[in-house]
Amino acid sequence: MPAKVYREGDGWHIVIHHKGRREDPRLKPSKPGEKILRRDAEAFAAARIVELESKPGAVELGRMPTLAQFIEARYLEHSRTYRKPSTHEQRKHVLRKLSNFEFRLEKRGAPNRLGERRMDEITLPLVRAYTMARKDSGIKASTINTELRQLGRVLNFAREEGFALAEPAFTELTQHGGRVVKSWTPAQLARILSTCAEVAPRFLPILVTLANTGMRRGEALALEWDHVDYERGIIRIQPSEHWQPKNNKPRDIPINAELKKWLRAIERKSASVFLSEDGTPWKFWPKNTWALVMREARKRELAAAKAEGRDPLLLEGGPHRFRHTYATTFLRQRGEKIKVLALILGHSHQRVTELYCHVHDSDLDEVRELVSISPGVTAAEHKAQTRWIAPARS
Repeated sequence: MPAKVYREGDGWHIVIHHKGRREDPRLKPSKPGEKILRRDAEAFAAARIVELESKPGAVELGRMPTLAQFIEARYLEHSRTYRKPSTHEQRKHVLRKLSNFEFRLEKRGAPNRLGERRMDEITLPLVRAYTMARKDSGIKASTINTELRQLGRVLNFAREEGFALAEPAFTELTQHGGRVVKSWTPAQLARILSTCAEVAPRFLPILVTLANTGMRRGEALALEWDHVDYERGIIRIQPSEHWQPKNNKPRDIPINAELKKWLRAIERKSASVFLSEDGTPWKFWPKNTWALVMREARKRELAAAKAEGRDPLLLEGGPHRFRHTYATTFLRQRGEKIKVLALILGHSHQRVTELYCHVHDSDLDEVRELVSISPGVTAAEHKAQTRWIAPARS
């Protein structure tokens, strides 16, 4: 039997076997209360089998393909089916770069590309040579480690598909220095928002939402009115058929009084909360508009600082820094609620949330003079006393 359908919670788990390959997609309701019937799941399975039958098999079981062949014919199809579009595109970009990068096993040896090697030829020495070549070309250790992890995913998937391959065990490069999470001060945040209010007013509500919720920008762009619950005072981050959050899990974010005013002021013209200039939902983050806001904010800050005779505020960072700022501000006021913050932000582990537990400049100002030790002589007196003393001989 080419396909089987199993009940799984309020959805269906479908198992399809086709020409030695297995797929197991899952159908889940896109909205609360929606029902998916068995016949819907069976129709989905039948349509998928027809689709598979219409595609020529670029890689046949029993024949060992090259890495590039397997990626294009098998893995990217799997990724497109089971990963959200942004994740799929990121993985596709990484894998194609990994496949096409040219390196040499020896100084005067023939050039190699991982993508041209058969899957069973992807050995540890070959991967080590690739790693060192990438490092020597100036690529950051974190980028190389991302490539190695993605290569491991591809090889593990190939093993699941029935290819006789050794389990990948690549050694990642050491990444020096911990990750530093930067946030904006209230003054920096005020400058950015006030500038947006003047140069891109239609863009302001989404920035206010990011600042007051710590949402990811993709979550804000995908926000729908059905997910805003004024009675409970929450925003529900809810996966749907067309969009999934980073970890594909729903979560609740509190709506504060300020944000409630801004949301109620938005005219409901669509199922989506935030609309672009042409009245349609945002498909991508408006990079040009964001760049305009930051560029104008820097100009205005420089002019204001010059007029007031002070140093200008440093205005840098992307929209994800709203999330950093929200988390940092939250922890500075209620540090004992770090577990609650982890749930609000949708972190899979509290260790990620602890990245925001860093010392802020204002915290340093408060404790700057708590410890002040003097040797009993001032620095000026010491300088005068030692000015004519010859240096000691070693």
